[in-house]
Amino acid sequence: MKESKIITIILSIILIILIPLGVYYYFVSEFIYNILISIITGVIVSIITALCQYFVIKGKIKNNIFNCYFDMYKAIYVSKHKKVLFHYPVLNIYKKLLVVSDELSKNLSEYSSFLPTKKNKLYKKLNPTLNPNFDKFNIKNLSKLILPLNSKEFNELIMPMQKELNNILKNINTEKFEKEFTDFKKLYIMLNK
Repeated sequence: MKESKIITIILSIILIILIPLGVYYYFVSEFIYNILISIITGVIVSIITALCQYFVIKGKIKNNIFNCYFDMYKAIYVSKHKKVLFHYPVLNIYKKLLVVSDELSKNLSEYSSFLPTKKNKLYKKLNPTLNPNFDKFNIKNLSKLILPLNSKEFNELIMPMQKELNNILKNINTEKFEKEFTDFKKLYIMLNK
């Protein structure tokens, strides 16, 4: 994505330089003017190609990040529905969290925009600032999730995380989230009858 952005910027600068030269040589030399028009046409085609590549990669990164958050949401949903007495299985959440954090950081590092990230609305949706409650979200409480009878800790720590993920997913793409979650719930119910 960064490469496409840089190529677009460089070619745009070249185009801005070539247009006045083309206008000048229109009146001076028809031969040089024809060469410049051919070069300008090539630059315009290259800019369009680079922009298309930029938007394709942007969509792919957005989709990858959505899938990362959605995978985490699904892991929490499955754990929530596999409760036995007063215990929720959390090992799958932990494993998914490790994979998701790597994928998120990789995709967010690939994301690049023409605007600074502080002003980019899509980047803010893809990488929201989360403020966990560190009174509850600490190593002592997290270690209690592994122990039997962890329903209190699960409800205090994991359920707010699922709510945050729900908000993030709806903020990125509400329609896609609702459709995919509905499909996932149907599949989950069919498989667990």
